[in-house]
Amino acid sequence: MLQSFYSLPSRRARIDFGRTFAELDGLFYSRGLTAAPIPPDLAVRHGRLGISLASKAFEGERIGRAVVTHVTAPPFFASLSIVAHPKHELDAPVLLGDVRVLPSGVTRAFFDACGVTAGEYDALFRKPLSQTLDAAVASAVRRKRVPEWLDRVSSGAGAQLAAAPGRGHVIVYALVRYVERWLEGVERAPKAADPSANAHTSQLVCDTVRANGRAGKMLSRAFSEDFAARWSSFVWTS
Repeated sequence: MLQSFYSLPSRRARIDFGRTFAELDGLFYSRGLTAAPIPPDLAVRHGRLGISLASKAFEGERIGRAVVTHVTAPPFFASLSIVAHPKHELDAPVLLGDVRVLPSGVTRAFFDACGVTAGEYDALFRKPLSQTLDAAVASAVRRKRVPEWLDRVSSGAGAQLAAAPGRGHVIVYALVRYVERWLEGVERAPKAADPSANAHTSQLVCDTVRANGRAGKMLSRAFSEDFAARWSSFVWTS
């Protein structure tokens, strides 16, 4: 459904964002999620300097909302991000993923599972997600801690990644596997003893990323402050 916009940086990185989105789309449907309503102007948008945005939302029995967004400005950059909110009745963290390609073809990313660490977090999320990152590093991808502003809400299973030109496909492969491991954790996550506490923790994650992440400023410049505010409200409402 979403169009993969042509991007020279993506070719230099050896990333096909359209194919990656299709993999995520298929992964969500295979786990029982379905397409969720999304305002038409948030689904597809064209802005200044050739910047384009395409988003799709999903929902499921255990997931309140997941949003995948592709932004590109040929030939300067391209990106793919994902935010997924488990329902507060489950002990499961918010999923964050962001992959971006620079003009040189260098790929940078961060993946994390933030917020709730109650229940069986270590077994269901921390260990399998960390192993996914370990596998990416073993394929010559560099890793460091998540940004300092995110560290205070991180659940300890995330990292920033970087890959040289021609190695970006390793990072998007890791993204798909990271999402898959998170979905498996959500499927097995126990019911929460205190859903209201989970709701508060998840909203803190959303507010932190919304205030400090790069997406809001970039979308404001590319489209408008009003559009950026509406997109952020849709994506970051837990």
